[in-house]
Amino acid sequence: MIDVAFLRQEDGGPGLKYLLLTEEPLKVFLPKDHRLAKRTAISLQEVAGETFLSISGTAMSTSGRPPALRLAIDRYLKKSGVNIKPSHEVDNLGGIMSLIVSTGGVALLPAYAKTFLPSSVTTRRLSGFTPKIDLSVGYREANGSPVLKQFLSSINEHATKRGNSKPRSNGNRHF
Repeated sequence: MIDVAFLRQEDGGPGLKYLLLTEEPLKVFLPKDHRLAKRTAISLQEVAGETFLSISGTAMSTSGRPPALRLAIDRYLKKSGVNIKPSHEVDNLGGIMSLIVSTGGVALLPAYAKTFLPSSVTTRRLSGFTPKIDLSVGYREANGSPVLKQFLSSINEHATKRGNSKPRSNGNRHF
């Protein structure tokens, strides 16, 4: 049994508590030579007219649901009222980067995905409301391990410095 993990809250299971570490904004990833790459920000309405790429909704997380990133993207699209359906879905960020290059399409991904950028892909911020996805430490509150307590104390200190010191229970969702 795993007692602690770095994960997205939606990817966790029952009986876990979460300590928010950071929230990553979603950005538009697109080819550097794409016509929209000339802008500093891109609206979701502009994305609607493009080849849209997404994380697969069929690759299940440990909770038996689609990955948290796909859930966050789908919630954002639904809330925005802009009808966008993926033309291609893949299970990993490397696959999406490859499709951006080969199809000339665009994707909504967390800012940390920049670490996977090939030189031919760039990012732009979304104009208007910018959804975010969290990265948390999930742990079983019932575990009394001294090592776990020390780890959580150190992580809590880090989270407090970043202004994210609120433990949350499974089921609390946000963008």
